[in-house]
Amino acid sequence: MTNYIDLDRKFLPIEADKENDPESIRMMFAFGIGPQLSWDNLLEKYRTVIIAEPGTGKTEEFQAVANRLREDGKPAFFCRIELLPELDIRSSFYIGTSEEFDNWLA
Repeated sequence: MTNYIDLDRKFLPIEADKENDPESIRMMFAFGIGPQLSWDNLLEKYRTVIIAEPGTGKTEEFQAVANRLREDGKPAFFCRIELLPELDIRSSFYIGTSEEFDNWLA
């Protein structure tokens, strides 16, 4: 079993009405220019989409955040998005159960 290391990752919001050149975004992020959001900021949002290159640790981080929320007594679930076309969401949870999900929906 590997231990998860919290990277205190920061996120840059991408706005639909602005130019979002990937190179400009990398430069802004590298120099700390513009708003940077933490996981706590993201969790306050109704809906969030996180886009990152393969191999950047998204899966491990999403699982760790879901586990942290559950430890804090909050409803949280994790399933791999690529399973959803073939499985019902209730059958695809890695973290959480279908019963917990139904209770959360109610």
